[in-house]
Order: sequence, then structure tokens, then C-alpha cells
Amino acid sequence: MIYQGKFKDFEGSTHTLRIFTGWSPSYNANNDTTTDITLGETPFVTTMDSGDDTIYKPLKCTGATIQVVTDGYMFDIYSATAHGTKVELRSASNLVEWVGFATPNLYDMGYQAIETIEVECIDGLSSLQYIKYTPVGSTKAVRSFAEIVRHILQQCHCYSKCYVSSNSGISGKSGCIMDNLYVSESNFFDKKSDDRKTDADAAWTCQEVLEQLAQYIGCSVMAYTNNVYFVDYDAVKAGNGRTGWFEYNIGSSAAPSSSTVSMTPFAISQGSHFEGSAKLSMGDVFNKITVKCTLNDYDDVLPDLFKGATNITKTDPHMECPRVTSYNIGDDRGPIYGDVVEHEAGNMSGDTNTKMLVFVDANGEADNNSTFQSPTWLSGVFIKYMDNPSVTCHKYLYNGSTWDDVTANYPTICYSDTLALSGAFMIRSEILWMRTVLLLGKYSQRAHEYDDIYKYIKDFTDSSKEDIASRLDMADYILLINPLAGQPNYSNAATEHMWDTTAYPYVETELADTSALYGGDNAYYVISGGVLWDGATKNSNYPIDSGNEKIDINNGRKDISQTMAYLRCKLEQDGKWWNGEQWTSTESIFKLYFLKENTEELRADANMFKELHIVNTVTWDMGLDITGYAIPVPGVVSGTPKLTILNPMDFGGASPYQARMIALKNLKITAAIGDPSYSDAMDTDTEYTNIINPDYVSEANEVEFKVCTWDNKKPNFSAVSTTTDSGWCFVDRLTNSALATDAQSVTYFHDTTGTVSDGTLRAEEWMVLRLSKQYSSPAKVFNVSLKAPMFVTPPFLLFTSETLGCSFIADKLEFDVKRRKCDIKLVEKI
Repeated sequence: MIYQGKFKDFEGSTHTLRIFTGWSPSYNANNDTTTDITLGETPFVTTMDSGDDTIYKPLKCTGATIQVVTDGYMFDIYSATAHGTKVELRSASNLVEWVGFATPNLYDMGYQAIETIEVECIDGLSSLQYIKYTPVGSTKAVRSFAEIVRHILQQCHCYSKCYVSSNSGISGKSGCIMDNLYVSESNFFDKKSDDRKTDADAAWTCQEVLEQLAQYIGCSVMAYTNNVYFVDYDAVKAGNGRTGWFEYNIGSSAAPSSSTVSMTPFAISQGSHFEGSAKLSMGDVFNKITVKCTLNDYDDVLPDLFKGATNITKTDPHMECPRVTSYNIGDDRGPIYGDVVEHEAGNMSGDTNTKMLVFVDANGEADNNSTFQSPTWLSGVFIKYMDNPSVTCHKYLYNGSTWDDVTANYPTICYSDTLALSGAFMIRSEILWMRTVLLLGKYSQRAHEYDDIYKYIKDFTDSSKEDIASRLDMADYILLINPLAGQPNYSNAATEHMWDTTAYPYVETELADTSALYGGDNAYYVISGGVLWDGATKNSNYPIDSGNEKIDINNGRKDISQTMAYLRCKLEQDGKWWNGEQWTSTESIFKLYFLKENTEELRADANMFKELHIVNTVTWDMGLDITGYAIPVPGVVSGTPKLTILNPMDFGGASPYQARMIALKNLKITAAIGDPSYSDAMDTDTEYTNIINPDYVSEANEVEFKVCTWDNKKPNFSAVSTTTDSGWCFVDRLTNSALATDAQSVTYFHDTTGTVSDGTLRAEEWMVLRLSKQYSSPAKVFNVSLKAPMFVTPPFLLFTSETLGCSFIADKLEFDVKRRKCDIKLVEKI
């Protein structure tokens, strides 16, 4: 339904009001019916927000109140959505004078035959408070301010053009500042408190995003007719009616055009306002100005590899419970004494597959008496196989001459699959050590008597403790499995040991997130995690941590070759590879060691079946408070690095130990900024402060920047960057034509020493400077009812008063369209 009403103002001009109910972006007015309505005595009044504490409010929205005389109730005007009922006011020449939406609530009215109702409306910019931000493309990325702003304004469904003040810029960069500034869209999503929350839960509103971008470039955003303006009040004052703009078409990706507009300031004279309506006062004075940066920081460059992982465990056809064969429990040449159970341990919220493999294994002399010394240990093994779309775990099968990648053939996994394949497996696992045994056949025989695998494990651990399932504390591992040559497997395929130097990718992280910018002085990636390795058991394809010496290997006094105790890895980002010493444009492999050059640690019995750690290369002068393998970041890079782990190599040495299985525990890459001074400044938010008068401090409300200048403290999504010939760099300082003279010789408002000599400051410092200039002395505040054609002159027009000898900007207004009366609050622009 289209409700349409017309009225004439006191100067005889006709205005047409249309209310479109049931509106949506696909709405077509030609397919709807029109109903004429009678408008009230005050048919249309529009208002503009005040700047609250200061005139530099980054978003100044307008509202409207419509009076309708009706003998019905017009319930269909009500909409529960922000854009359900659209409102337009047009001039006699059909130009848009105001556009927005009825607020998503119901009006109040009496219960009479004929009633005047009031419908409250908001403009398109104000409706952004109800719309959550979504990425410009299919995923979050580093985007220019212009891309983000266009994306947001399109969601208003009200405006055709956007005008941006040309006052601010970057030294050496031409064009509009909005095209030259970039920020990560990840900044507009708060950290999620738990895994159940989605991006929609964590997203900022589009209004918040728009406010922060405008604030960074020193502008206030406001709508006028069907266009949007990024207004720099200092440029308005400096130009005395002459302002430079960049014009964007909101629905187009074309570059903006530039223009200069001359608009004669509105002179307030004796006949320009209603008699008796003028009131003069003095504004607030602030002697302390503070701008604080709130960073959306991060440290894990690669997200938790198990975050969002799903259970892909399947039933193992080679498990028996009770045991019906004559094989020993620990003999993997035959059926395994175990079962598949249903248990939620290790499952993420919403994961419906609760299968868990539970079986009994033996390790020690009875398993392989050529490798182990007594005793033999029984262990209860609990495993869930996991999958994460951000991590590819490759599986290979030997075809007699080459290795085939069969990853796609194994969407689900069971334990027997790991005995037949080489490759990587993500697991959640727990081992409960049961007891030592001398005669394994005795316990194998008992396995024939138990049809409950939980009970068997409990009876041979500590039957007085709680149920087995309640004892589980499953840990995350990535297994790199490389079976020994000639070992049998359940698929009857020929098995070979992948011992040669050919690079087969076992683990690859996916480059799904390109939304981070990272770098700067003292920036590092640090790879950390635990490593367990097994070169002795036959086919125990699960992590065995025998730190308390439950397993003793026969030839453990022999050393392994430390020079071979590493993982072959690749780390790639922005087309560059880390080669172990530097970043290069050539694809490279680097070595990630997990054994130090230490004689005692090189003994096999000192490190096999014990949790080792990736060798620490962090030195004191880096100023880092974490340990691991440190990699300096090459300048400023975008996105996330891609980590590839290749098939493990055998260790060699006095006894040629083979890398039959390596388990990686809690593997992660951390982004860290070093503080070589150890000043603890890294842990604080950056503040920019100007105390104008220390004897008496009247402090302005703190201004919060959530789109910020890089401060070399924490890795974060909030920092603004720009492009260079070779890639990216963080933006440090901006130019400001209107305030360039004021900036000369001022002391920097943060920890940089000295005074400004080139007229450039950080965005946060420009805010401190403009607030200090505007509010260090009292400004005149002039409230008046103007007889002004406010739909002809925009609300960001400069006003002058010869009597008062100063210039003003409009901070707040209420315009009665019919009476052509504008109640306006003017604030002197100093």
C-alpha cells in the first residue's frame, strides 16, 4: 500500500509525502495501489541530532514526525523491521527532500472515530543501527574505506551519491583519502565468548562501523536530500563557504570525481529569524582532551586447528568385544579387542556423531621383544577422529611404485585405516594405563569373558575409582604416520616406509582468512607445540606418552641424529616463503627442530615416548614473553600464513630409528610483537592526551577510536594501512589542509618526542588538536528560529553574524516544513 498526502508550505510550494508499507529492496511501486490521506496541521517536521558533548559527532542523523488525520487505524504502517515502511518527502519538482523509514514500533492514538496520529521516522543512516555488518565479499578481507562505506550505504536503500571532504589525505598519495586507507573487516567483529556464537552475534552494527571510519578521517556523516556527506567542519570554516569534495556513486565501483563547491555563508540578520526567538549563551570549556585506542587484538595467526572440528569416527570392522579370536590383545595382525561406543567427550557443540573407539593395546616385550625390555603394559585407548575444513590431512597408499593421495576416499576414519595408510590424522585421544603383565595370553583369555570394554579397562586399572568414561580428559593431536616397511595391514595393500626425501604434504592449513594485516618493528611469528615420536612399536597408531618410564626400549642408550630430528615445513604468505633464514620469493622448505644439540637428550630412551617441544629460538633481545621457533615478519603482510608439514624423515644415527609416527600436540602459530625495552608499555592501550591547563582540569569525555593508527604494540585488526609499490604499510600520519598551520610546532600528543615540523599528525592527534582548539576557550552558542529555506541550504552550511563577529555551524535543528520555520542551535566554529 502507498499512502500519499500533499500540503503547501507558507510560501506556496507543494510537497508530496509518500508512505510505502510492506517495503523491501525488491519492492516495485508500480505494482502497488495508492490511497490518498489527509495530513495534519503540522504535516512534516524533521530534526537533526545534536553533537552531544562536542560538535564533532561522527554521525548526525535526522528524524521526522508525520501527522495524519484518519478515521481508520492504518495498522499496516507498523513494521517490525527497520526497512519495512519507507517514507519520502518530495518537492513540487519531484526532488527528494527527505527519505527514511517509519520507526519499527507502533504509534499511540486514541480510540475515536477521527483521530490525528503521529508517525515517527528515522533517516536511512539512522536505520543502520538495526543492521549488522556483513563482509563486502563472501569472506572477511582487508578493504578500503571507500569499499566499506559504499557497502554500508547501499544497505540504507535511500541514497544515490556520497560526498567526502577533500581536506585530509596521506602525504605522497593522490585522490580521495577513502580510497587510500584500508582496514581489516575482522575488526568489525568482536571476539566470541564461546563456540556457539556466530559472526552475526559478534558483528558490529553498520552504524558503528560508519562512525569509526568517519571519525578516523575527522568527518561527521549526515544525509541531505538523497545524498550522504562526510563533512569536515574545520574545512567548512577554513573555506568560508568554498569546500572541496570527492563524489562517489554509491551503487558503482567507479573512481570518484572531484569538485569544488562555493556556497555563500548564511548571514544571520535582523529579518532572517522570528522576532524574540534568539538566545545567546557560552559553550563548555575543556582543559583536558583524551583520545584512547581500543584494539581488536589477536595472537593466534592460525586459529585453533581443532576449533570447529567435527567427529568423523566410524565403526571399526576389526574390533571385537568380547574377543573371539586366539590372537593376543596387542597383536595388530588380527582383530582388535575393542568396541565403538557413543560418548560426547571431545565433541563440539552441535556435533551429532558421538562415536568413540575404545580398545586395549599392549606395548613392551610381548609386543616386540627385539625392541622393548620388560615389562609389558596394557593400556586402554580412547580415540575420536576429527576433521576441520581449515586443515587438510593428506592420506597416501602405496601402489607398488608410487604413493597415491587417497584423502578423498576417507571422509570417515577408524583405527584400522591408520594401520593401512601413510599420512596425517587429527584425533582427540586419551590413554589410561592399566597394569603390567607377564603372560599376555592370560589377559587375552580374559578378553573372551568381557562384552563390555569399559568394564574390562576398569577392572584392570583401579576398580574402586569412578566409571571409566568420567575419567576422560581428551587431548588434541595431529598424527603423522609412516608405517614400517613390510608390516601387515587390513587392506592387504603393499605397504612401504615413506623414507625418501620426496616432499609429500601431510598437513596443509587453508588460506581461508585474508582479513589480517600484520607487521611492523619487532613483529614475529612463533611456532610452538609438543612432539611425541614412536620408532619402536609395531602399529600403535596413537600418542604414547611414557614420561614416567612405563615403556623402556632395549636399545635406548644409542643416540639418534639430532640433525635429522626435525619436521620439514613450508610457510607461505603474500607470495613469499620462509627458508629458515629469510623470506624469499622462491618456494622453500625450512626445518622445525624438536631436539636440541645435547648429548643426554639425544639418547633414544631420553626422548622416545616423552613429550618434547619445538626447539626455542627466541632470544632475550627480541623482547618476547613466549617461547618457540621465532620467524621475523617481512614488513607488513596481509591475510594468514599457510603452513604445510611434509612427510617425516627417519632420524638415522647409531641405531637407524625410523619415524614411524610423530604426534603433534597443541601446535599453533602465534603473532607476537617484541618489546626489547621490557617497559610493559605493550600491555596498555595507546592514549593521546593534551592537558591545556594543569591547574584546573575540566576533562572532556574520552573519545574512543576503534579504527586506529598502528602503535607497534599488539597484533590487531584495528590498524589502518595503505598500499605501496611493494605491498602494504601501516599509516602513521595524515595531512589536514585546514589545520596544517595549527599543527606546526605543537608537541606530539603521544610518546613521540619533539614537535611537529611537517604539519602531519596521527588521526587520533588531529582529533586532540581540533577538540583542543574548539574547547580550550568558550564558544558562543546561538539558539534561534530562522525563517530559512532549509531544504534549499544544507545543514552543514556555514552561518555568519556580523553583530557577533564570528562563524557558526549547525549543531542541532528542528524544521517545520509547512511553516518554513527552523529552530536551530548554532555553535561558533573557532
